[in-house]
Amino acid sequence: MNRASRRPLGVFLGIVAACGSPGKYASLPSESGTLPGDTHAPDGEATPPVRPPLAQPARFLRRVALDLTGHLPSPAALRRVADDPSLLDAEVAALITDPLLTERMVHLLDERWHLRVEAMPVGPEDYGWDESLRYRLAREMAEEPLRLMAEVIRTDAS
Repeated sequence: MNRASRRPLGVFLGIVAACGSPGKYASLPSESGTLPGDTHAPDGEATPPVRPPLAQPARFLRRVALDLTGHLPSPAALRRVADDPSLLDAEVAALITDPLLTERMVHLLDERWHLRVEAMPVGPEDYGWDESLRYRLAREMAEEPLRLMAEVIRTDAS
């Protein structure tokens, strides 16, 4: 094994080692014996986690929209959330069902995995198609696994 192939493993092990032990700022159990943010009641019933109130819900919506869709939310959506922060969950849910989420995930996954290619081992002539479809065929064949993963992310998130 050469040095270059060991480097990612070393980085991964370093991250795991750094995250492995709680520091002096770790959460301590409360008097009831549960950790802060614990979603299980003492009797075993699950309770939904409580999100602390946000100081700037419109700013949070802006960040979430950029992360999920790659686009800013509409000014009307930002105004609605600024006026009534309780609408934030509904706005985020709308972003999760937005078709732009799939396109954003395809783009992000391609940045990581580099599956989009300009040359494929098969061409349109192999299927009896016109040569003008070469680029489209290569693009769609390379994006298929990305679109599948993006659809899994989209359906799992909703």
